[in-house]
Amino acid sequence: MTSFDIVPHPRYRGDWLLKPSRGAPFGLWYKERAYAVSYTEWIAREVEAAEIRVFDRDGALAECRVIGRTAQQGE
Repeated sequence: MTSFDIVPHPRYRGDWLLKPSRGAPFGLWYKERAYAVSYTEWIAREVEAAEIRVFDRDGALAECRVIGRTAQQGE
């Protein structure tokens, strides 16, 4: 399973960062959390199964979902 982590940008308060991973080899920076989640959902469809984790500024897990070809077949 591929994991994608979206965290608050470490330097720019209010912005979001999709951390580098197997499905997204470069960190991507977003102004809006919703855009970061939307793009991550889009690239997660290319892997067999993916876990998308969104973290708050304090490091707490705010949201977690599983998506991918395996999850879509069960729908």
